[in-house]
Amino acid sequence: MNYRVAAALRYLDDSSLTRYLLWAGRLAVRRGDLDGLLITGVCGSGRLIMQTYVDNTADVQTAALASIFDPCSDAAADETAEKWIYAYRHMLNKWRMFTTRCLFDIAHGNYRQSKGLLRVSEVAKKIAIPPADIRCMFCHQSLDHDPSHRKNRQMRGAVRGDSSGMSTPPQTRLLYTHCPKCNGKLPRCVVCRMKLGTPVVASDGDVSEVLVGDFSQWFSWCQTCGHGGHVSHMQSWFATHSECPVPACECECEQKH
Repeated sequence: MNYRVAAALRYLDDSSLTRYLLWAGRLAVRRGDLDGLLITGVCGSGRLIMQTYVDNTADVQTAALASIFDPCSDAAADETAEKWIYAYRHMLNKWRMFTTRCLFDIAHGNYRQSKGLLRVSEVAKKIAIPPADIRCMFCHQSLDHDPSHRKNRQMRGAVRGDSSGMSTPPQTRLLYTHCPKCNGKLPRCVVCRMKLGTPVVASDGDVSEVLVGDFSQWFSWCQTCGHGGHVSHMQSWFATHSECPVPACECECEQKH
């Protein structure tokens, strides 16, 4: 198409050139031919060309990279581009290419900012999945280990100490078995019956060390029945069972999730 457009620009009169460019643009939209962007640009009909291209090839990377450097003012076109960008970011995360994803986000934000736009568009905020967090069932505040609460607990532990006159070990002070905001009791693991924040007890009675980022210490729960517990305990249970560990619950958590 590049050569044909160049020949048309050189040899056709204005009327014939206009008709040819309109015909070539419509053909590019139907076929998803990216060469048609030479005529339409990235915005407007160019978004339709890229959408057809993505539908035909599933190459969301090309569409995302092309659209971030030419944000459109049209809300519908901008939403389409943000969906490509969101899908591409999700793909990079799935492939564990986190550094590449971060560099992509920085380049995207910097370009939008250079054009006088917000680093993150309102459309992107609407389509993004909000992060999940654990909230207290009593005060409904997030159990996010607020640094201020942690500091206060450490200071109280250092002043109070234990019966031998020694202060509480740091790894013990950082564990919560009650809500740090309202002091309400945290949920219990349905397998070991210990509260969230208590070290995991292995089958041989050994108490596992609580490590930062250790997934086995995290809490997992069924989105249907709401029952859950330590990840390591839930994995052990569902290795031989399909139903919920709670005796009165007949939810088949393993099959649903």
